[in-house]
Amino acid sequence: MAWYRNNGNYITVIGVSLLALVGSFLVAVFTRANTTGCNAPECSILLPNLDSLQKTNKQLENNAKSITVKVISPKLDNRLLGSGTLLERGNNHNGCYQYAVVTNAHVLKSASSPYQIETFDREVHSTAVLSLNRNSNGDDVAILVFCSSEPYEGAKINDSSHLKENDEVFVGGFVSEKNTPEQFIFTSGRISLLLEKPLRGGYRIGYTNSIRKGMSGAPLLNSNGEVVGINGLHSKPLWDSQELYQDGREVEPDIEKKISNSSMAIPIKRAMVDKIRKVRRLGVDSPSATPFYPRTNDD
Repeated sequence: MAWYRNNGNYITVIGVSLLALVGSFLVAVFTRANTTGCNAPECSILLPNLDSLQKTNKQLENNAKSITVKVISPKLDNRLLGSGTLLERGNNHNGCYQYAVVTNAHVLKSASSPYQIETFDREVHSTAVLSLNRNSNGDDVAILVFCSSEPYEGAKINDSSHLKENDEVFVGGFVSEKNTPEQFIFTSGRISLLLEKPLRGGYRIGYTNSIRKGMSGAPLLNSNGEVVGINGLHSKPLWDSQELYQDGREVEPDIEKKISNSSMAIPIKRAMVDKIRKVRRLGVDSPSATPFYPRTNDD
């Protein structure tokens, strides 16, 4: 809303009168609204529908639960290695749908293969590694594939270039801490930083959400429930180290402080989606050769 000044006395008098009338009207309406059984039309117009707001947040949480998976290690007694983001299913091939899961490379590097995926329905699936970046100069991303007869919905993807600072974002992932059972955590926050150049690992999106151990690989969602990034770093690391851009240059001190105070995600890239499509068509390292077409905002 923009405010304009006008030096005309006539307009000033009318403006004050209108403000007085509006103020009186609002007082009357809110007085009625705070009374039990307010059925006046003004109530539904002026007061926020709290049930609707809560339902929206609950829908976002349920959406996050349905597309967030556990990445586990059968060699380590099914220990939780981290979280992952389930992309949309491919076509049914001999009674089996193909799926791709995006997680962080450091999640898979924490244990040797094989890896398994546990979906929200507690079904455990064997996987194959489609892509695992071992290059420190590349993105901290890995892609797993699995096959299931269950028609999971999967994630809707949007380009992170639409994000702006202070946009509301959400992260839902699995937490693994000592002496506590694994649990799904859903957090909300705001975009705090959008880097022009990526850090090592491809990290460019900073946000205020509280992130805990086990949530690496979880989806970063916008307010529409679309995946815009892959969560991978929590704020305030336990050790101090010089942040570097992906090209090897040091990060400016003022930006480094913002990075330290932010959780960080890798943007979902068109190149990442295209790579999945290309390799899945070839059937390389995949349980089947069914083409895979994750949804994007451009489809």
